[in-house]
Amino acid sequence: MVGEEALDNPYWHAMTGPHARVAIGTGKARRYPAHIGPVAALAEPSEEAFADLERLVEPGETVGFVRAEPAALPARWSRVFGVALEQRVCRRLGPWRAAESTPLTEEDIPAMLALAEATEPGPFERGALALGDFLGVWEGSRLVAMAGVRAHLEGFREITAVCTVPDRRGRGLAKGLVGQLCSDILASGEVPFLHVRTDNAAAIHAYRQLGFELRAVMQVQAIQLATR
Repeated sequence: MVGEEALDNPYWHAMTGPHARVAIGTGKARRYPAHIGPVAALAEPSEEAFADLERLVEPGETVGFVRAEPAALPARWSRVFGVALEQRVCRRLGPWRAAESTPLTEEDIPAMLALAEATEPGPFERGALALGDFLGVWEGSRLVAMAGVRAHLEGFREITAVCTVPDRRGRGLAKGLVGQLCSDILASGEVPFLHVRTDNAAAIHAYRQLGFELRAVMQVQAIQLATR
């Protein structure tokens, strides 16, 4: 049984818990396969953990991890970028208006990739559906908004890839998708959480309205393994 402190290192607890079925790695490092996403996790930011991670990453490949505190990097690793994220949890859902959404499937992957490329909601690869359900809003043959579920650790599910095409923003489409996902997660007895950039004021405002409370400020580190 894990407690809320597991959210200090959410992907480690996901990849050694409910997502152990898809994660790869042993010892003190795990990662999702590259076709699912460039997300890695360390049990602790130690030399031993980075050595375990090195066996999972190709030279020149970039992976990212999220922790409550940034990690000092061993010599063979370099920092590509870092950013602070608010981690928010929703224990009681606020008012929301449902969007006219449909579940997204493997057939929709090209449209999902195109939307992610146009809006840059964070890492998104074609294997994302292996981790959780996604919902989308279509206008004809055009996917204009989506949101889905990524990390699953005991008692918690992460909402991710929340995005809307620029010319359809301000209509509450993504907010409605997040509301539906939150409703489903809470009904299952688990708690939704998400990460949002600390400078994304519009998204933070919408999440507050939905009932997401600030839990912590997390650090994302994207790191690259040196070529040999």
